[in-house]
Amino acid sequence: MYSKSEVKRMSEVKIEDVNISELVDIKDVEVNINSPKNVKIKSFIRQIKNPYIYKCGKFVVKISFEENDKNVRDRLREYIASL
Repeated sequence: MYSKSEVKRMSEVKIEDVNISELVDIKDVEVNINSPKNVKIKSFIRQIKNPYIYKCGKFVVKISFEENDKNVRDRLREYIASL
């Protein structure tokens, strides 16, 4: 997986600094819902490349989280489990 410094770097990417054509469209991400949670999370991150910024059709999506006790891994687990 990613180190803390890599995750921090990904979270700090600004929309205006990315090449939109290089972003992954979340519609193209496929996760096997029958896989264990950790496998789903790894698959999602491997495919999306940066879970903080991606495309959804013609829109660029930038994700951020409020400061609390949950990290991106916790949030991604919750998201993937809800699929």
